[in-house]
This record gives sequence, C-alpha cells and structure tokens, in this order.
Amino acid sequence: GDPGVPAARRSPLEDPSVLDKKLTARQIDDLSRRDLRIARNTIFARYGRSFKSPILQDWFAQKAWYKIDPKYSDNVLTEVDKANIALLQAREDELGGPLTDADHAFEDENGGMVAA
Repeated sequence: GDPGVPAARRSPLEDPSVLDKKLTARQIDDLSRRDLRIARNTIFARYGRSFKSPILQDWFAQKAWYKIDPKYSDNVLTEVDKANIALLQAREDELGGPLTDADHAFEDENGGMVAA
C-alpha cells in the first residue's frame, strides 16, 4: 500500500498486515461484496488455508506471501482474527450476503476486470 495512507484507511486487500489489528467499520465501509469476501478470506489465507473456490485460490496464489499449509486448522485463528471475520461477515450480510463464485466472476468481469 501507499505509505502515505494511514493504516486505518488502508485496505486489507492491498496490505494484509492491516488485519493484525481489529478492523473498524469505517475501514471496510467502502468495500464491495467482492472485496469483503477477499478481505475475509485473506485472514484464513495468511495462515496457509487452501480454498475450494477457484477464484479465491487463484487470487491468493498470485500473492508472494501465500503458502498453502496442509496442516491448516481454524484453531490458529486469534481473537483479533475472529473479530475481523465477524465484522466482515456482518457487513457482507448487510449488503446481501457473501458472494458466490459465479457472482464474484460476474463482478470481476463487469467491474473492469476482463476475463482472459
């Protein structure tokens, strides 16, 4: 992320270290359902969880920091992680619930990202 942007305004999509602390509602209020889904799954990905969703798996596979841990378990999640997951999920629910892969692909294609 841009070092000039304070951590409180940085997106977890650009800077996963933002997720080391509890997110505030203000930090995520301008994220789309797609971005919320990615942010929420970034929490799991940072511990090496693999994803059934090809879209999520492809997204994280492109990140230098992402390494699959075959021994991954949700037991590694901290209280901060759980609070952030709950906050992101609550926001997703306000917007109509988490995106499915089909919706996510549609949003990617129609949000300026053209499928190759």
